[in-house]
Amino acid sequence: MMTRKNIATKENILLLFLVIFYTVGTVGILIPEYRDTMLPLSPMNLLISFGALLLARKKDFRPFVLMLALCFVVGMTVELIGTKTGLLFGNYAYGSNLGPKFMGVPWVIGINWGILIVCSAAAVNSLKKNLFTKALLAALIYRFPSKKIKVIGVTGTKGKSTTTEIINALLEEAGYKTSL
Repeated sequence: MMTRKNIATKENILLLFLVIFYTVGTVGILIPEYRDTMLPLSPMNLLISFGALLLARKKDFRPFVLMLALCFVVGMTVELIGTKTGLLFGNYAYGSNLGPKFMGVPWVIGINWGILIVCSAAAVNSLKKNLFTKALLAALIYRFPSKKIKVIGVTGTKGKSTTTEIINALLEEAGYKTSL
């Protein structure tokens, strides 16, 4: 039976393995003398990453695998459309480094789509838990819109509505965008 401690240990081992694995791969590709040796290992890299993804799954394994299968089919379809027509991503083709192909698209590309979708979903789901990160990401995406906003505060016990309506009318007449 898998206990909470065993699951945490399994996750830590997988994470450590992937960090080492990707570090070695990245360094190998960056060093010119090893680049030609490392690039053909890309399909193995994707398959090992996919295996780690499956091993890390804690619950709902069958729906997860069905979702991965759907990602694979959609990904391969999109890539087939892309490579044959150039409609989606422009004109491109895959070389020989990624292994066996189906109509010019390496099989591992469909697996890569599944990996990317699962990782993207995990990143988005983590934002639900951390409101600060979500707010910061939104601010970055929308280029800190609060920096472009001028705020006028009206306080007091009487006349706030009248005062804000007058200020709003004056600013609109002067050509400013306003909001009450």
